[in-house]
Parts: sequence; C-alpha cells; structure tokens
Amino acid sequence: MLDLRRRLAFLIGGYGLLTVGLGLMAYRHLADLDPAMLFSALLGLAALTGLGGFWLFDRWVLQPVNATAPQSDLSDRSTLTARAPSHDAQDTRGLAAACTELRQRLRTCEQSLDHLKHHDPLTQLPNRVRFRARLSQALEGTDLEQMLIGVMFIDLDRFKQVNDSHGHSTGDQMLIQISQRLRRVFRQDDLVARLGGDEFAVLLQNLHERSEMSQLADKAVAAIERPYQIDGQRFYSGASIGIAVAPDDSNDPDELIRQADAAMYAAKREAGSSYRYVSDDMTHGAAAQHLLENQLREAVSEHQLKLYFQPVQGATDGRLHCYEALLRWPHVEQGMLRPASFMDAVNDAGLCAQVSDWALDRIEYDRPSEEVAVSINLSARLLHDESFARRLYERLDSGALAADRLILEITEDTLDTDLQGATRVLRELKRRDVRIALDDFGTGQSSLAHLRRFPFDYLKIDQAFVAGVGRAGQDEKLIEAVIHLAHALDMAVVAEGVETEAQRAFLATAGCDYVQGYLVGHPTPAA
Repeated sequence: MLDLRRRLAFLIGGYGLLTVGLGLMAYRHLADLDPAMLFSALLGLAALTGLGGFWLFDRWVLQPVNATAPQSDLSDRSTLTARAPSHDAQDTRGLAAACTELRQRLRTCEQSLDHLKHHDPLTQLPNRVRFRARLSQALEGTDLEQMLIGVMFIDLDRFKQVNDSHGHSTGDQMLIQISQRLRRVFRQDDLVARLGGDEFAVLLQNLHERSEMSQLADKAVAAIERPYQIDGQRFYSGASIGIAVAPDDSNDPDELIRQADAAMYAAKREAGSSYRYVSDDMTHGAAAQHLLENQLREAVSEHQLKLYFQPVQGATDGRLHCYEALLRWPHVEQGMLRPASFMDAVNDAGLCAQVSDWALDRIEYDRPSEEVAVSINLSARLLHDESFARRLYERLDSGALAADRLILEITEDTLDTDLQGATRVLRELKRRDVRIALDDFGTGQSSLAHLRRFPFDYLKIDQAFVAGVGRAGQDEKLIEAVIHLAHALDMAVVAEGVETEAQRAFLATAGCDYVQGYLVGHPTPAA
C-alpha cells in the first residue's frame, strides 16, 4: 500500500511540474498565448494543489492509522486467544461449580422456608405446628412408665390492656422480652413455643415427678411478673399456667394440648398469676366455657345482644329519675341470659371494649325517654384501656353521647387494680359533665379510701343489704350509716333490689334518695 501511494504521488507531481513549466514558458509570450497552453498550465496548478492535499492527508491521517493498526490487530488476536477455551475440561469444571452453587442456594432457601413454617416470626420461638410435632415425637420415643412428659400452657395476664392502650409495637416488645425470659427459665431439653397472640406453650421432658414441673411453673410466673422497661415506661404482666401430664392425663398429643388449655383457663378464672394441673371438673367446665365464648363471639358479630332498661325512682315521691341500661343475650338454647351468666366469657374472649362500644352507640337510639339520663355499667378493664377512654371522649365531644344524660356506673373492683389510673379517667369524664356512680358499695375491701379519693355523684347500695331490711338489724344499721356518710360527702344514694313496700318505706325514712328494683319496674327492652 505504501509503494502504490508513492508512485501515485510521483506521477501526479511530475505531471504537475511539467505543465507548470510549459505554462511559465508560455507566459513570456502572452500575446501569442494559446488557449490550450493556458488550460494545461491551470491543470498543472490543480495537480500541485492536489499533491499538497494528499501529502497533508497522508501525514496527518494515514500514517497514524498505519502506525496503530498492527498493535490493534495484535491486541484483537490476543483477546480472542484469551477468550477462547483452552480445554473442554475447563468448561466441565465451571459447569459443575455453577451447579454446586445453585444447589447450595436452593438448600439455603429450603431451610429458610422450613424455619418460617415452623417458627414464630416475632419471637423466633417454635410455633404451634412445631410444638405439636415435637410433642408427638416425645410421646413415641419416651418410656412413659419410667418418665413423665408435661405440657404447659401459658397465657399472659393484663397483656391486652397494654396492647390496646399503648399500641402493638409496645406489645410486641413485651412479647419478645417474655420469650427471652422463658428461654432462660426452662432447661435445654424443654421446648418453649409461642402458639399465637399472648399464649405460649412448653414441652417438659425427662421428668420423674410433678414437683419438678411445679418448680418450673413457679419460676416462669416469677419471671413474667418482673417489670418491663419499654420506651422509658414500666409495664407489668402476669401469667396463668395450665399443666397436663402424660401418661396420667392422656397419651394423645391433641388431648394433652386440650387439657392443658382447659387447666390454664381454670387458673385464669380462679386467681391469675398461678398454675393449675388438669382435673375432671376443670376439663368439663373449660369445655362449656369455650363453647359459650364461641357462641358469644358469633352473637356479638351478628348484633344479637340487646339493651334492657330499668327505671330508677325517687324514694319518697316516686318520680322517675333515670334508667339503667342492662345487657341481655337471647341465647338460642338457654333463653334470655343476664350479664352474670356470660360476663366472664366476655372478659376471657377479650370482647369488653367491643361490647361496651356497641352499648354506648345504641343508648342514644334505644333510650326510653329524652328527658332523663341513662346509666350504664363499665367493665373493670375499660377504665385502664386508654384506647377505649379516647373513643368515649370523642363520643362526648362530638355530641354522639349527651354528657348531661349519661351516668357511668363503676364497680369497686375496678378501682382496686389501679386507683390512680382510674381516677385520672373519671376526673376527665366529670370535667365533661358525665355523672359517676359507685356501684355495689360495701362489697369491696377499701370503700372509704375510694370515697376519699374521688367525689362520686352516687353511691349504689348493693341488693344483698337491701334484702336484709325487716329481717336483719345489722343490715339496716349499715344502710343508715352508708346514707349518712354519702350525704356528708354530697353524694346521692340509690338502693338496688327493692322488691317490697316495706323496703321502700324503710329506705325513705332512712333518707335514701332513689330506689331501683322489681317494685319500681322490671327491665324491659327499648320500645
């Protein structure tokens, strides 16, 4: 390529020089200038110009390209040589390594999925599925004539109040701390699991005596009762524990789980923060309680509950003062049930707030009279439920509930649990002109402390004392003393369970302000 370029340059250059020379010679004789000679001179000048341009193009473009072309060719050849596989064995080893890595990733994914399937995502404890499988394995692999197997069900006390009042984030943190405490309490051979919500279970193995289970249960209760520090606040909880033992109670895993659950509910109903072993009466009672709870959930969801209203009259003039709203459940099999028959089920099922919200919403629609107030009972748990209290404030502030036509009745056991917290909510309600009545006065253990701490509008004397009028002098003296005490503190008195004219006459003479009972009127549904 270089030789051809030079020959072409010499040829064009020679021709150009020749024509330029002839043109110059002709210039000397301009008069005799031939047009052909002039054209040849111009053509030679063009050739010289082209030669100069070619030289510049060659120097600035072609030479640098020719200088780098060999290196590029060499680089391309080396790259192709490096990329080209040298041996088939290398391809085989690479494919095998890729397959191995893929298998490892699949194995890791399978392990992760298996962990998620058998463990609780919050506490990382085994879940109900894993617990059931391990219990079955333990029952098959243990000589039950020599060793005992225990199934322990743990339900937290007062946890729902924390969850509802302070949010699920706080409740989750408490559950994590509880799971950590339980891991430290039980032995390496034991399996601690979270069944869901605030329920835990423990599989106890390689035990010789029940006393060993009792010691572990005591340690678990003590560990859970210790205070919890979450976001700068202190919280408390407790634990109700039920224990079923194989082979004494059963050798079937599902039956052991059911019996431990029944024993746990028995512990919760009796005292809380304690443990109970399985017994026959617990099993039958728990089965009936579970059935009632399921039926109650259905009744609440389908709005089967009813409000009945009982009048309260002046003791001396018989003038209508207010109505008390009473909850009734028209049960399909058992007929009309009063609250005493199912309020334990309401509490155990965690339906207190839902039922009370429904009742507060229905009062304005069902009230028998627009002229007088309606009183309604609040469960002991609700005064410490900030979420429920906030909804009650919103009803009052928006006008959905008329504060001047609402009386809230609080039982003394409400104030025994947390007097300071209850007083704060009650004062906020009174600030909104809601009247507060202390119900069942005299049945609690610290009534005078309650009266000193909070200015109630009404004291309601329990019907157990009214029933003794005319028969038990001590009851009459107690009633008179309560009336004098209440009036000294600027509180009105309502006597419950008044059924005879003699009772009414005594109460009126003693200075009682209002009476309520079958003599005045039976509870009736809204018109």
